[in-house]
Amino acid sequence: MGGQDAAFLYGETPSWHMHVSALMILDPSTSPLPFTYERIRLHTLERIPLVPQFRLKLVEVPLGLDRPGWVEEPDFDPDYHIRRIAVPAPGGPRELGDLVGRLASYKLDRRKPLWEMWVIEGVEGGRVALLYKIHHAMIDGVSGMGLAEVSFDLEADPAPRDLTPIPFDDGEIPSYVERLGYGLVHAATRAPYRTARFAIQSARQAVTLLNFARRRSVVGPFRAPRTSLNGEFTPHRRFAWVSVPLGRV
Repeated sequence: MGGQDAAFLYGETPSWHMHVSALMILDPSTSPLPFTYERIRLHTLERIPLVPQFRLKLVEVPLGLDRPGWVEEPDFDPDYHIRRIAVPAPGGPRELGDLVGRLASYKLDRRKPLWEMWVIEGVEGGRVALLYKIHHAMIDGVSGMGLAEVSFDLEADPAPRDLTPIPFDDGEIPSYVERLGYGLVHAATRAPYRTARFAIQSARQAVTLLNFARRRSVVGPFRAPRTSLNGEFTPHRRFAWVSVPLGRV
């Protein structure tokens, strides 16, 4: 695992969650078939083989000697990740936002692949919502767009896709002793290099920041004004959105 991805794991706390969430509202009015949970589930099962990240779980290196790694989950159960829930009536923006906020308020289980997909039924207007929760160590903005392209079609009657599974050849999950030995070797060979590189980067950033602060009025650390969006972190999340015409975007 790369350093940036590992940082999202190390920085996670009970109050500061490092998953990203995406809500999609589906309008089935022009679909020849209803958007039932089972239909969405089967479609997702069909596409999971094209997204190898969905089958990977974390493996920690003992004693924190090196960054965690990814291995394929030998007992992968897609029904653990594809979940179903109904929004309270009348299913408007307020009810949907409250529900999504609650679903986003707990961390993903690190013993499993770090994602969930919630099929939310009962949205007003006969619509269905999909909520994705994916850990930031697994996905970023670019790969998120790739995930959307793989998971969904742009046409109502798309041409058949090549659904050949993308392999992830990681071998067997290493034992505790193997991971410990791997960590010791890498700690001895990589740690000095990483420490020196970090020191150089920190010095450069400090010089840049000092030069910037001399030229401009910069608010110091922990001195930002207190607003409704700048307060103490808690595990609770609120979800709200606004619609903007695509032409304006």
